[in-house]
Amino acid sequence: MKTLVALENFEIQQNVISALNESGIEAQHIIPCSYKDAGLFIKDTDIQLFLVEVSDNSTEEAFKIIDLLKSANGFATIVPILTKKDSDLILQLIKRGISDVLLSPINITELQGIIKKISSASGGSSAMQGHQGPNFKGKVVTITSYKGGTGVSTIAANLGFCLAELDAVRKKTLILDLANQSNHCSILLGAQPSNLTIHSICKDVNRMESSYIFSSCAWATPNLAIIGTDPDIGGVEEIRFEPLMKAINLFTESFEYVIIDLPTHCFDGRFLAAVDKADQVVVVSTIDITAIRDSRLYLSMLRSLGADTNKTRLLINRYDCESGMFKTKDLEQALQNAISFYVPNDFKSMVESVQNGQAILECKPNSMIAEALAELAIGIDNGAMFVPPKMDTKKKPTGSGFGGLLMNLKK
Repeated sequence: MKTLVALENFEIQQNVISALNESGIEAQHIIPCSYKDAGLFIKDTDIQLFLVEVSDNSTEEAFKIIDLLKSANGFATIVPILTKKDSDLILQLIKRGISDVLLSPINITELQGIIKKISSASGGSSAMQGHQGPNFKGKVVTITSYKGGTGVSTIAANLGFCLAELDAVRKKTLILDLANQSNHCSILLGAQPSNLTIHSICKDVNRMESSYIFSSCAWATPNLAIIGTDPDIGGVEEIRFEPLMKAINLFTESFEYVIIDLPTHCFDGRFLAAVDKADQVVVVSTIDITAIRDSRLYLSMLRSLGADTNKTRLLINRYDCESGMFKTKDLEQALQNAISFYVPNDFKSMVESVQNGQAILECKPNSMIAEALAELAIGIDNGAMFVPPKMDTKKKPTGSGFGGLLMNLKK
């Protein structure tokens, strides 16, 4: 197992190398280096274990290295080595997605347990190298809407996080953010965008390899990668159909799920490729009149363009789960389409999530919206056609004027 040891203290370094040798890691597979030189090795996809010293004098610099490692080499295991037990420091590491830490001097049994866990996770599979094998093909889920402001990027980012980090699913996931220049998914998940963009991939797609893409894209978590658009030329330089189709094929060689955030009013090569390659197309709507009208037209347009209706799902976002105001059958008649998923309205929790640059499952794990998005991920992973809304069935419809407008849309 190839291991990088990034330490500043020479005595600790010798102790760590000795412990690795005793744990069965051969000397030629151990790369000792300083913090300064760690950046030379972080994109080496053969490295499965990163050991990083975190001491009182180097906490800030160590965190920078850990964040860099997570973003550049998301499939490797990062294990901080602490010079003393510090509960506040351990909590900060947990928030960064770190599950294991070691104390100096190294406990051989604990180190061997970490190495065994890594070996079991990889199972000798080529997946650790960013390639799932010649017959592997990941699933593509395209999130789209005709009307702006329905929450497409929010759904895409949080769905990607749930597929990647939810224990019931935990799949290697890529979010492909095709929205011009915005790269909202990176912002929503607090990830630093990579220099590798969909523009650069499409420009040179015939010479691209899936393993290079896997190791070069931005990583929001150890299991969740993000590829966005070029922030300087996005929206000016066209992403054409054929290169994007080839790029998506490359992505599905390395990732079990590719979530595509497709911008609104997009009917160019991005739209055609994202819909054509999708195993599921999730059309996002809200319950306001303009969104319902636009969603109905959009679904009709998808059908007229020959999109497979069996793979189209309609998701109602910001649904008022407690009022009981709108019955599913009324919404479905207005939309002329079955509703597959509901995501409840929880403005306060979602704003806090966005402001913190965290997925809702990470920021507000006990909220109703986090539960709904987790169920959405599990439902999509299981191929479910319908995930019902959670609502208080004892409450009666309020008789809002919305009902009359809804009936008018049915005509």
